[in-house]
Amino acid sequence: MKKLFSFVAAALMSASMFATPAQIPTVANLSASYDVVNNRVICLYFDEQVCNDIVWVGTYKQVPKTDGTGYDWSTDVEELSKFESLEGFDGWYVVEYEDTTTNSQGKPVQLKSDGTFAWDYQSGDKDAWANMSQEGQIAVFEDGYDGEANCTWANKGAYIYEVAYWKKHNTPCVDKPKHDYTFTVYMPEFCEEIEDYADSVFILGGFDWNKGIEMEKKFDLEGNAMYYVELDGMEEGTEYKFRCGTKNWDVQVQLNGADLANMTMDATTDVVLHFDGEGYGFKACDVPVPAMDYDIYLKAPAMCDPNISPAIVGSGTPGGWDAGTAMEWDVEKGEWHIQLLQAEGEFKFYDAQLGWDNEIQMYNAETGEWGATPNLKLAGETPIVIDYSDASLYRWKMCEATGLENVKADVKANKIVKDGKLYLRDGRGEWVNVLGF
Repeated sequence: MKKLFSFVAAALMSASMFATPAQIPTVANLSASYDVVNNRVICLYFDEQVCNDIVWVGTYKQVPKTDGTGYDWSTDVEELSKFESLEGFDGWYVVEYEDTTTNSQGKPVQLKSDGTFAWDYQSGDKDAWANMSQEGQIAVFEDGYDGEANCTWANKGAYIYEVAYWKKHNTPCVDKPKHDYTFTVYMPEFCEEIEDYADSVFILGGFDWNKGIEMEKKFDLEGNAMYYVELDGMEEGTEYKFRCGTKNWDVQVQLNGADLANMTMDATTDVVLHFDGEGYGFKACDVPVPAMDYDIYLKAPAMCDPNISPAIVGSGTPGGWDAGTAMEWDVEKGEWHIQLLQAEGEFKFYDAQLGWDNEIQMYNAETGEWGATPNLKLAGETPIVIDYSDASLYRWKMCEATGLENVKADVKANKIVKDGKLYLRDGRGEWVNVLGF
């Protein structure tokens, strides 16, 4: 099922956030100069300042990961397609590219003033985007950390959007102080599974999120291992974090089982970080998380049958992996909710009636196949909000037969349409058939 927004609805979205472009191009305008049939044509209007070139980064240009486990999006400016001004439409930028993947993903990134690439200047989160096209299918968005949005263009064609802001309102158009930084980092204990990485610690960030820069291993006066690196000419506001080896992100630092958030360079230039205290560990080492109370909210996939009702299951739930516990509909939030008391362990979701025969599935863009979602971990932070509402990435297993062709869903309005019949969710979270749709 494709989510569709009308032009009128888009114009009403977050009116205070979005400006109103003097002119709005249409698919017909783009088709005169671009191949909207065989390629993807992305046309964007940026409310915040553009002062440098903008490139499109995504699945159409990928490079092998250093550990050989897959691919990363290329950040080589020479390889990436650049946006150009759209003739006759002031403030609009357009890029055309070819991508053979089923669900083409990507995002715009503004280059630094010296023409180099930095992830710090990528597009904002999904709320920063408004569909301005009266034609064609639109993108579906996937939440990222710290306010990022990966766009998924399910089909070839033209996509016309207004973008309200860059990530964290961060733009290279504003000069930022530059400093020479030193970082001294004490790491958690290396468990047996990753002890080989004790001599291979990297700092990664907006300057290089793929491989990063290797740090020098040293020892303090008490014989404790520490890792040191000097980074010259870095802008204040540059984000960074640490990883061991080149084994993707399985060997990064966590606190109480949760990944550390990105850190930001500021006026402090001699940075000393202690990750060797209580609660710190590595993602690959299965650091124990103490039991605590959790509120869990689920934004469920579109339901092709009004009888579907989510349940939570797993080692961190009352019924373990053998019996699911039904969730309740939160009318105010428009999401499914459950509270787990003094819980620890893992969890996932399936249908309260059909169990594993109707679990939530996830689409794998690399293989083009649907499969089980990964186990989720109770990681020491609450509330936990799991967003499986993106119909291009998640579905109920039983909905495979229809592919959702006969279903329309509006999660916020709490309604679905199946076989021409309209169902509304009542205050108890039950689906009620309503005539006349």
